[in-house]
Amino acid sequence: MDFLLASLFLLWCELLSLPLRALVAESGLPADVRRVLGRLGGPLLLALGVWGLGHLWEAALGRGAVLVWLALGGLAALRAARRGVSFGRILAYRDSTGGSHLGAQLALDGLTLVLLLGFVAFRRWVPEMTTYPIDSSAAEKFMNMMLFWSSWYAPGLPPEDYWLAGHSVSYYYWGHFHWAWLGRVGGFPAALALNLAFARAVTQVFEGAFVLARSLRLPLGWAAVCGVAVGWGGNPSAVGEWLRTWQSSTAGYAWVAYDFWQPSRAIADSVISEFPAFSAILGDFHAHHLALPWLLGWLALCLAAPRLLESPRSMSGAGIAALLWIAFGLAAGCANLWNVPLLALGAGLLLLWAATRGWRAGVAVAALTALLGVAVALGARLLLGSGAQPLSAAEGASLPLAWLPGELRSSLRQLFSMWGLPLAVLALAGAVCAARAPRRGCFAWTLAGWSVLALAVALAPDWVGPAVWLAAICWVVGLTAVAGAPLSHAQGLVLIAGCSVLLGLEIVFVDDAYAGEYQRYNSYFKLSYPIWTLFGVGAFAAARALWQLPCTRLRPALRAGLLFALSAALVYPVCAVPARVLAARRGDHPPRHPTLDAVAFLAHRPPWSEEAPVLEWIRRGVPPGGIVAEGIGGGAYAYAGRVASLAGRPIPLGWAHHEGQWRGLRGHQLAAERERAVDALYRAASPDLMRAAAAELGVDWVLYGIVERERYAAEGETVLERLRAAAPVAAAFPPEGPRVFLFDFRTGDTP
Repeated sequence: MDFLLASLFLLWCELLSLPLRALVAESGLPADVRRVLGRLGGPLLLALGVWGLGHLWEAALGRGAVLVWLALGGLAALRAARRGVSFGRILAYRDSTGGSHLGAQLALDGLTLVLLLGFVAFRRWVPEMTTYPIDSSAAEKFMNMMLFWSSWYAPGLPPEDYWLAGHSVSYYYWGHFHWAWLGRVGGFPAALALNLAFARAVTQVFEGAFVLARSLRLPLGWAAVCGVAVGWGGNPSAVGEWLRTWQSSTAGYAWVAYDFWQPSRAIADSVISEFPAFSAILGDFHAHHLALPWLLGWLALCLAAPRLLESPRSMSGAGIAALLWIAFGLAAGCANLWNVPLLALGAGLLLLWAATRGWRAGVAVAALTALLGVAVALGARLLLGSGAQPLSAAEGASLPLAWLPGELRSSLRQLFSMWGLPLAVLALAGAVCAARAPRRGCFAWTLAGWSVLALAVALAPDWVGPAVWLAAICWVVGLTAVAGAPLSHAQGLVLIAGCSVLLGLEIVFVDDAYAGEYQRYNSYFKLSYPIWTLFGVGAFAAARALWQLPCTRLRPALRAGLLFALSAALVYPVCAVPARVLAARRGDHPPRHPTLDAVAFLAHRPPWSEEAPVLEWIRRGVPPGGIVAEGIGGGAYAYAGRVASLAGRPIPLGWAHHEGQWRGLRGHQLAAERERAVDALYRAASPDLMRAAAAELGVDWVLYGIVERERYAAEGETVLERLRAAAPVAAAFPPEGPRVFLFDFRTGDTP
């Protein structure tokens, strides 16, 4: 049943992509690029429109928007058919010349389905969207699940912050809303829709990498393999962790001993250097992963701009492509505001290109860039209208940049552990290029690049990190600037942009709330994540050039080396998937059956399993929007906040430290006020005072369970006795001797 639901979810997204396919059928884009952009952009345009209107008109959140969207798609298809556009071209299975590569296109669709169902098969063993194990400081999945539920039940926009009832979400929640709304209007079960949406988002990373590779003129087969490797590949640190696990195993290879976290901390233990496969295997439905496919689609359209602006045949579809460019950029920026600097860099490079093509192209791109800037600014205003300051260390600071201390810069070993595989392929391409064409300057560029690195290592060890990326930039410039180089100018530009961003991260950082060894914690994580894809696609471009070298003597050795690099990249999913499953299910009792239900795991995870029936009752018995009081948990990443994350109902206060990060000083003040008010409710001296405190908080229900027993242990059973006297019991579990209670404070009547 789970696989059927996953296939239906994919078909649902495919149905929503048909209107856009009809609109771009007459553009000059290749058929496979149009098809993938349609898949990424069709549901996106619909959800973006709903999100914009939803702030003004609550009715926009209903299913009527879907009917209007499909009707517009039908009209666009009818118009295209009247202009002689075939149905195969509307579906993007036929290109603009009338040719058809149906077998290859269906093979690509089949690969997408296999990746989706394969990921679903994995998620059925670890479907939980919570911290792992429940009370560890291991992930922010509790937060992302809260954002999903608040978007799912939102009667209007912005959605309510389920960790601060009565206030709207003050975080970049757009990606969570996109998937929650699509799942809800599609009629999918809520607890399963979260995993279905996550599976589709993971598959979209593959599609985004594929369409970017195709925009760089990689053949279809190479682009497909590139998408798989970029979306699921690991780094050299993943290979090193496999070797460590192998050497430490005494009785055969111990799959569970593989530390799948370590490769995502390759730069340093205090710096997150994630890549898509880690987030997918961890199961973290976070904003940076969700934004990545839209960012890649935006970059692909940037690279397609010359074709769209210069080909007369494509002018009829240029307007739709421009709209899609703005929509992808808006989605990537609003789903993750840390993408805005990357959007600015890409738009700046596109403007420079347009300026060299004449004033018409320059004006067109400048106008589109201005529209994108206004759209992202308005979107950010809607997202953060209640005062969130995700970048600021102090009130009033806008973008506090500071020089990175030398002791925090990356070492050569750390850089190789994270980025070594794509850089090794590029280095190999440079060496071959230098050997084959020394007279054209390749050898000089290669020598200059590595001389910069050697000089920096010898004279200024603290600058090893910047030196590596400066040398990498020199290397790529050498590959692309010299005639006969294996990389095109567009491919080289993508790589240079990625190297430049990472060079900047070794020189400056965003001086936010983190300090000490965590100073660049946010900067590296938020800005290096998309760079993984750029390096991966660029490395595949270089690999293809090496694979096709006419030199017969070098070809076998080069191909063997490239296959070895690809195999090394795929070590991570092979080792990390079983390690994730075995580690996550080690505490289950009794063993559970595979399922996509994101909250079913709780019933098998003692001691928290005693609360599973009450949380299930809340999901079914408490109407959406009904506020449930629960005790304040102990510090960051705690189990407290479970009603919002596991039952989908707002609470007075969840993770207080995140509210402070989102809202600045005002957030800390609100959290402190709510904490005092919740404590006053549970510690009230009489039932009458309890009812008064609940009314002041706007609480309809009060939970008494694990967190409350721990927080109010000093009061013994008196808290429970006063709750019994203040309101009737709505639910109590287990039946043989209840320890978890839910009290109904709606009427204020005594039991």
